This record gives sequence, structure tokens and C-alpha cells, in this order.
Amino acid sequence: MFPNARIIICRRDLRDVCLSCYTTHFGEDLIWSCDLEECAARAVEIERMTDHWRSVLPGPVLEIHYEALVADLEAESRRLIAFLGLDWDPACLEFHKTDRPVTTASLWQVRQPLYASSVGRWRRYRAHLGPMLKGLIGHLPEDMDSAAGAAD
Repeated sequence: MFPNARIIICRRDLRDVCLSCYTTHFGEDLIWSCDLEECAARAVEIERMTDHWRSVLPGPVLEIHYEALVADLEAESRRLIAFLGLDWDPACLEFHKTDRPVTTASLWQVRQPLYASSVGRWRRYRAHLGPMLKGLIGHLPEDMDSAAGAAD
């Protein structure tokens, strides 16, 4: 459909993704987000679908890690802009100053600079995340805490 499309995948620690979904009120349309096991199941399915599409799409794919983006916004933003074949614009670092309408649950986040307090946020709630952590076993990168060990 779009033969020259460039695909960008933003990855984040699935434990933080699930916790974020669980603690955000999306309304009745996304009832799965109110259940830790369902959050994990959705995350695993999205990973499965991402892996599938990544293996079959012919075009270039860039993977951005949320944690790396937060740690070095400019470097990761420059990498993204270069991947898209665009010229660098310093305004990319001032995304939070836009006046464009935002209609997502993250409205308040879009209006502030990037912050790191959400990285590893799941650790503060570890004792309450057992069902979610069990559902994510085998779906976390090796360099992250072991999901099995996190579920103790």
C-alpha cells in the first residue's frame, strides 16, 4: 500500500507499558486495561504482531527504545529524523510547546518536557503486579530484571 513507508517502532519495558495502561482511565471501550492479566496478554499479543510485521515488511524499520529516548532525547530524535530523511530542526526538542489540539489520555504529558520518572515505575508497585508479571514471563529482554524474579 505504501511502498516507500518507513516504519518506526517505539519499544518500552512491557511492565511499564502495562502499568501505564492499568492506571489510565480509558473508559468502557478498553475494559481490558482494568485487569493486570489482560494488560499483560495484550502486551504479549502486540509484541507478537510487531515481530510478525517486522519480519514480513520489506521496507526499512527503525526501533526506538523509550528508555533511550528519555535518557538522550536529542540523540534519539536526531536518529529518528535522519531515518525519515528529513533535515534536523531544533524545534523537535520543543514538542511540548505546541498549540495543536491533543485528544489522547496523555494530554497533560504532551504539554511538558520529556521526563524520566516513568522509567522503571513498575518497580514501586512490584508487590501488587503478580498476575501481570507472570503474564510477561518470557517476553522481556534479557538485560531487564527477570520477570520471574520480579514476581516474588
